[in-house]
Amino acid sequence: MLPALRGLMKPPQGVVGKCRVIPEIMAGVDCIFLEPPGAGPDEYLVFLHGGAFTDGPIDSHWAMLARVCEKTNLVAVMVGYGLAPENPYPRPLQDVLGVCRHLRRKSPPPRIYLMGDSAGGGLALSTVLALKDCRELLPEKLTLLSPWLDLALRNPEIETIREYDQLLRKDGLIEAGRQYSAGHDRGHYLLSPVNGDFEGLPPTLVLIGTYDILVSDCRRFREKARAAGVALTYQEWDEMFHDWMTLIPQPEAKRAIDQAVDFLKADSTGSS
Repeated sequence: MLPALRGLMKPPQGVVGKCRVIPEIMAGVDCIFLEPPGAGPDEYLVFLHGGAFTDGPIDSHWAMLARVCEKTNLVAVMVGYGLAPENPYPRPLQDVLGVCRHLRRKSPPPRIYLMGDSAGGGLALSTVLALKDCRELLPEKLTLLSPWLDLALRNPEIETIREYDQLLRKDGLIEAGRQYSAGHDRGHYLLSPVNGDFEGLPPTLVLIGTYDILVSDCRRFREKARAAGVALTYQEWDEMFHDWMTLIPQPEAKRAIDQAVDFLKADSTGSS
């Protein structure tokens, strides 16, 4: 584990293009705003980075997020939620909830779009479920990029996919999940959100590759979300690997992120 990856550090300016980088502490949580030229008022894209709940964002996260900001004119908020093993569950979830609540208290209350990749995608879905439990205002849209939705990876379909996945190791993920859960039941829906109740979720986009061992749980989410009436846009990219959409400027990554941009800019009323 590289110490340089563990915290939330300001990105190199060359990585974030024309976006202005603004550090701020919200609800006691280190955050960094990316503000593109021409950013509109009262709208925020809250982003939760991947890293198996143990590492902070890397340059590819910042480059991807800057592309989204510049194409949507949304101000992004990279949330420096607590990292395991020093800050396990429920600290990261509480950090994200605190940031969302802090933003909502602005006057007038802003629109919030929630996005996360990998572990951050799972945490994003957990955040929505926790807000729903508290009967609080949910994000306007939810975007999940290669999300990790079951900490224990119990789905038997994983065994048929893992030979194609050259990036993720099941045993390594299970150990990271053990550190994050810190003795709590890993099957609880706020830790493994695929087990949650999805009624009332906001319009949601899921992007996942067929060579990603996490795809099996994304398929479970797809079926449950559709049954619950969620306005879901679900895309499986053939033979793509975990988190490929973060690898800007690769053309496949650009195409995937442009799909996310279209979703954020569109009126989402149906599912596909």
